Amino acid sequence: PAYGTTHKEVRLAITMSLPLIDPKCKDSIKDQLSRDPTLLKDKNVLTYYAKHRTVVDAMNLAYAVRTSIGKKGSKSTILGYSTAKNHALNLSAKCEFMDATGKTYSGLNEFPTHVREFYLASLHRKIGDEDADSSDIEEEDVKATDP
Repeated sequence: PAYGTTHKEVRLAITMSLPLIDPKCKDSIKDQLSRDPTLLKDKNVLTYYAKHRTVVDAMNLAYAVRTSIGKKGSKSTILGYSTAKNHALNLSAKCEFMDATGKTYSGLNEFPTHVREFYLASLHRKIGDEDADSSDIEEEDVKATDP
């Protein structure tokens, strides 16, 4: 099995977290991402998430299915989680990269250096296994957590 983050997973993580990051802010990127999301008041950020609410909803559904797997009385399955996750991943392909200032980027190479380095360091990805599916990891994780 492939271990690491797939290209689609990296894209989803970046598209949903970049709007919380102001590249010119003195706070560290980790601190910016750790802020309470209910305190967001910037119009650019709120508009971005409203525009892409289907992606946010799909991510929330995938998370809910994943956390309910293995719970007593739950009908959630790994297949259901995989389907929900893939739906969110596919929807993220239509999202542009936008930071908290409202600036859009066409790709990771256009990000400010410190932002790009943060993502490369925090979103570990095994290069060379592009065809690999991360669902192998999830199946092992679920088996390990089953009572």
